[in-house]
Amino acid sequence: GIDPQKEFIALMVRDGAYKSDIVQPNSQVRSDKEIYRNQDISDYLLVAEKFASMGVQVVRMGAKVEREFASSSPLIIDYATTGMRTEAADIYLASECAMCISTNLGFDHISAMSGKLRVITNQALIIQASTLFYSSDVFILQRFVEKSSGKLLTLSESLQYAEIKNLDWYHKVIDRGLDFVRNTPDEILEASLEGWQRSKGQWVDSSEDLELQAKYWLIYDKFFPEHEGRFLNGRPHVGASFLRNNKSWLA
Repeated sequence: GIDPQKEFIALMVRDGAYKSDIVQPNSQVRSDKEIYRNQDISDYLLVAEKFASMGVQVVRMGAKVEREFASSSPLIIDYATTGMRTEAADIYLASECAMCISTNLGFDHISAMSGKLRVITNQALIIQASTLFYSSDVFILQRFVEKSSGKLLTLSESLQYAEIKNLDWYHKVIDRGLDFVRNTPDEILEASLEGWQRSKGQWVDSSEDLELQAKYWLIYDKFFPEHEGRFLNGRPHVGASFLRNNKSWLA
């Protein structure tokens, strides 16, 4: 079980169970316009086991999930499948966690409003950085690839597609001959470790990190000039390792 006297991370990963009750008959393929928001919980096992090795509990949350989050570590608690979850406990865990790792769910705002740092992974809707993120957040993005050629699109190339810039329907992107590139377990791990260090006041940006952040926001402002003054309380942090490893994407 969860030891409330010890630090824990709230892990919130949306999967296909979230909207499984509203699949339309004979239209399963296009039933969920936000399929890109559904992630594989197994991609989060690496980060959970890393924090467990550091003595930090990881609590997997969710009202509906597709499958169990299997780990041999007693510090990784699959609260979502215990049969013991309640809405009151959900709110307690989200507000009392040391940090939250999420896929940008509305529920993670409870953590943010409680002053807890969020690490947001697999973010696909680029514009939301200025409307839903806080200055303490660390986030990493899905990228996009041309299916026919296998060419990975740069950030600027991606935003030139209305289907990506104004992302609403998953299948509009797919029908355009493009596909989503989800974050790898290593990318999720690195962003989460950065978030943890930031939450402890231990993170120091290198000059390269600051340059890459500035480059990202320069591109962002070019495509979303009307959002420059809309950030909730300042600009969030794009994962430093994510940018270092994807410098060619920043074009």
